Amino acid sequence: MPDLTVEGLNLGYGGATVIENLDLRLNAGELITILGANGAGKTTLLNGIMGLVRPRAGRVVLAGRDIAGLAPEAIVHRGIALVPERRELFGTLPVETNLRLGGYRRSAAEAARTMEKVYALFPILAERRRQKAATLSGGEQQMLAIGRALMINPQLLMLDEPSIGLAPLIVRDILSVIGRLKSEGLTILLVEQNARLALEVADRGYVLEVGRIVLEGPSKQLAADERLSQAYLGGSSDYAALRDQIDAT
Repeated sequence: MPDLTVEGLNLGYGGATVIENLDLRLNAGELITILGANGAGKTTLLNGIMGLVRPRAGRVVLAGRDIAGLAPEAIVHRGIALVPERRELFGTLPVETNLRLGGYRRSAAEAARTMEKVYALFPILAERRRQKAATLSGGEQQMLAIGRALMINPQLLMLDEPSIGLAPLIVRDILSVIGRLKSEGLTILLVEQNARLALEVADRGYVLEVGRIVLEGPSKQLAADERLSQAYLGGSSDYAALRDQIDAT
C-alpha cells in the first residue's frame, strides 16, 4: 500500500486561487480526515489529487511517484478511487450495473469477487441489486457510491462528505464501514463536516481554512483541544483566530 504526500500544492479556477501551498502526508494504512467549513477548499483538494483539477504548482506523490497533472483515468489506474460528494451514480441503471461499471478495468472474475465483498459490507445492496439507483434512499445511494469506488480495488480511497444529508443512524453505519475498511488495511482520506464523528474514526486530522492548513494533529488531540472546539466543533468558523492562538503558544 502506498504513502501519499502532497507538497506545495496550488489549485484554482480561472483567476481564483482555492488551495495555496498546501502540504499533507497520508501514511499507508492510515485514515486521516480533512475538516473545514463550506468554501474552505476541501472538495478542490480531493479533485486536485484525483486529477480533476490540474495543479498550478506542487507535487502529489503516490508510492514515490509524482502523479500531479496526470489524467483522472491514469490516477484511477494507479489505485486511487474517489467517492464524490454528489455520488454521481447512474440513476436509471440497476445497482449491480453501477457496481460493474466501477470495476470495468478488471477481469470478470476479479470484479465478481469484489462485488461479493461489497455485498458483504452492504447487504442491502445485494437485496436491491436489480433496483434502479435513483430509487434508492439517500443512505443506500451513499453505500452504492462507496461500493462502486471499491470495485476498482483501490489502494487509496478518498471520500467527500459521505455523511451529507443522511440521518444520524445511517451516518453512524457509513462511518462504521469506513472504520472497518481502515482496519482491513485500506488507506483512506476522508473529507467531512461532521467533525466529531470524523475524529472518532480517523488517526489524524487536518483543519483547512480558505485553502490553507491551519491545524493538524492526532484525532484524540484535536477532539480534546478547547480552541478547536470553540472555533470549529462548536460551530464558529474563525480559524484564523484559532491559528493565531496556537502560534502564540
